[in-house]
Amino acid sequence: MGSLLKKPSTRGYGLFLSVCAFIAAMRAHSRGAICSHVVRDIETSSPWNDRSLKDGCSCESFYNLNKRNDLCEDEAGMNVNQRKGFFCLLITALFSGRARSGMPGKFIIPLLAVLLLLPTTLSAQSKLNIHGYLTQAYAISDGNKIFGISPHGTADYRNLALQFRYDANLSNTIVFQFSHERLGSCPIMLLKEDVELDWGFFEHRFRNAISLKVGKIQIPLGIYNEIRDVGVLLPFYRLPYSPYGEGNYMNETINGVAISHTRSLFSDWSLEMNLYGGGWSWSEWYTYYNPFDGSLIVEVGESDVENGAGSQLWLNFPVEGLRMGLNGQFGHASGGILFKPDGWLGERNFNSLTFSVDGSFSRFYVRSEYARCGFSGTTFAVHLAYFQTGIIMRDHLEFNFQAEVARGEDVPSEALTSLKNYDKIDREINRDYALGVNYSFSGGSLLRVEAHFNHGFLVENKEFSLLCRDPSYTRYLIFSFATSF
Repeated sequence: MGSLLKKPSTRGYGLFLSVCAFIAAMRAHSRGAICSHVVRDIETSSPWNDRSLKDGCSCESFYNLNKRNDLCEDEAGMNVNQRKGFFCLLITALFSGRARSGMPGKFIIPLLAVLLLLPTTLSAQSKLNIHGYLTQAYAISDGNKIFGISPHGTADYRNLALQFRYDANLSNTIVFQFSHERLGSCPIMLLKEDVELDWGFFEHRFRNAISLKVGKIQIPLGIYNEIRDVGVLLPFYRLPYSPYGEGNYMNETINGVAISHTRSLFSDWSLEMNLYGGGWSWSEWYTYYNPFDGSLIVEVGESDVENGAGSQLWLNFPVEGLRMGLNGQFGHASGGILFKPDGWLGERNFNSLTFSVDGSFSRFYVRSEYARCGFSGTTFAVHLAYFQTGIIMRDHLEFNFQAEVARGEDVPSEALTSLKNYDKIDREINRDYALGVNYSFSGGSLLRVEAHFNHGFLVENKEFSLLCRDPSYTRYLIFSFATSF
């Protein structure tokens, strides 16, 4: 866990942050007013149209999206500098309260200092660009605690990030992104810092449509992995647990190298190829009852994946917005809860395969993915799948539906490291249905309300046991607001 500041050292800390952000906001607002004569009101439709469905490629990474949007950011709705100043105030509102309680995170002051020292008027010709996004939610369940959502409700549910990109020239770029994520009382939060380095890498683009990235890199995996926290690009607040759950045999980044290449095929077909290799970690949590007093014990850990590698392929069809993808990856997992020497699975190799279909059109979309994760020396495997569809009404209104399922195949009744004879069972781990309504504003922000109906073993107020108890039924609501600049 991150280092905590003692109470005496935090006096005036919230006030200091407020003053810093206010100065930055005023600087941004005043400079924005000076150049307001170049601002035009542009009609902006649903985020699915203007942010993710252009050029026949849905859900492109937030990094790539910002590279393109920098060319016209001074002409989009609200003046870009006013929005950056407003974002500074949002950051202060979110962090200053935590600072006064002694949990500010060690990166907050450097982060605000950068915002103050850098010029806030960043034109299309600037080499340095700053972008960010925020999604704030309120969530409540009807009984059980699931995904950090309790029956008492929580507003401690948000994703916030600031991205700094320096384009040295047309071929070389350095990118850093800092993030702040809250998932209510989810056990995974015990493993997270208040502010973290989300990713940071160096990218070189060659002339033959090949790019090379080195550092802490977003894993090109499936439709959503590279934009999993960017609320303005998502139909629901969170991605499907199957297969994008927090630490669910899936990670957002890799410490290593990635290379990508896009080439045209016959007619209007094209192929995108990505290769990556390095190491990453999986976050894990497990609940069980204390045999002496019956209290619930929560255990968390991080398993390490070494010698990992993978590939993501995308085949773009001549029909604009239609593509199919295939991802395969493998590695060696150790440590944490499941993969420690005496854990349920023990130290072993794994492999996964993900198949994706993405149809994103002007007035509706259909998306589906299936993933299978297997482990060496055993027939145990996890199957993960979801289906999404949505209809866009009158440009600003969207209706979304989602169904997802996670199932265990040949689940052992005893730990594989116990050397005991064990039975094998097939068990459904999680099933979730969701309905949502999104309303997008002309500036690119959106309001979202969604209802989920869950049946499974992922509740956090009961023992996680596929053998000793029946699945739980939980309903929960999420209200959220998302914006970006």
